[in-house]
Amino acid sequence: DGSPWAITLTPEGFDMDAIRDMQDNLNAAGFTDSNGEPLLPDGRWGPKTASAHRKMVQAARRGRSTWRKLRDAFSASDVS
Repeated sequence: DGSPWAITLTPEGFDMDAIRDMQDNLNAAGFTDSNGEPLLPDGRWGPKTASAHRKMVQAARRGRSTWRKLRDAFSASDVS
């Protein structure tokens, strides 16, 4: 859908490039794994990525400042 947070499931599994992009965006927005560490953008959906994603979802439910932070992180990483 064009969202920086969308992950595509293909017949082969998850789109690793999309997961890697999401990991980069989570890092840029300051979302870390359960140990407070930045994600390794490896394109794999594991417990560390899931933890950072959960933090992002929880923060996004709290308000506009989080959405602004996410938008700014995505804009900064979308440089070609």
